[in-house]
Amino acid sequence: MVFFIVLSLIVIGAIICLKLLTKDDRENQIKYEYKKPINREIYIPKPSPPAPYKPKPSTPPKPNKSEQIGKEGEYLIQNVLKNISGYSYYLSNIYVPYRGKTSEIDVLLIHEKGIFVIESKNYSGWIFGNESYTNWTQCLKGGNKNQFYNPISQNKTHINALSNYLRLNRDCFVSYIVFSERCELKAIPANYNIMKRNELLHYLSNDLNSREILFSNEQILNICKELYPLTQVTEQQKQEHIAKIMQ
Repeated sequence: MVFFIVLSLIVIGAIICLKLLTKDDRENQIKYEYKKPINREIYIPKPSPPAPYKPKPSTPPKPNKSEQIGKEGEYLIQNVLKNISGYSYYLSNIYVPYRGKTSEIDVLLIHEKGIFVIESKNYSGWIFGNESYTNWTQCLKGGNKNQFYNPISQNKTHINALSNYLRLNRDCFVSYIVFSERCELKAIPANYNIMKRNELLHYLSNDLNSREILFSNEQILNICKELYPLTQVTEQQKQEHIAKIMQ
């Protein structure tokens, strides 16, 4: 009897131990599975090759107020020239090489009856000058005064440059000096085609009516083709032109 009791206790103890061992193994297996790293493939995109270097284009400096006023005056003169009769073309801002420098012509009318060299002065105030003066004077309200180069002499240089470049006689060229409507021409010499812009159409039309035809249509086109490249200058060339004028 005692034998069976002892045997029963041994069996019961063995069963309990087996259950405990099974529980520990299961916990260890769970821990192992939890700590086991997950094998996942992570996508890492390849870096795109760097874009080729493109230097930023240099932007020309913005024109100052004086330059803007000058451009406006030239534009208004061009509008007047559209109303001129006869076969013609006009160009603006022509940089003609002359004596190691360049001579900038504001507006040029290439007409069958002549080549009209127009110096634009889009100025206000009172204007005083003489053909013999080196500089002319602009008097503004408040007593302010500005000096500017004699436009008669200035246009003579332009005509000399054009005559030399185009290999044409000086008699083919006519000088015109055009001021804005905002100014008063106080002491200005006569017989030099000096006028206000609102008088240009009248003066030029009468002048053309009194002249004979000098150029054929083909000659006018050839002159335009020869001069047009001189209007396509870079900003650097413009600055060099200004620097040489100031020397």
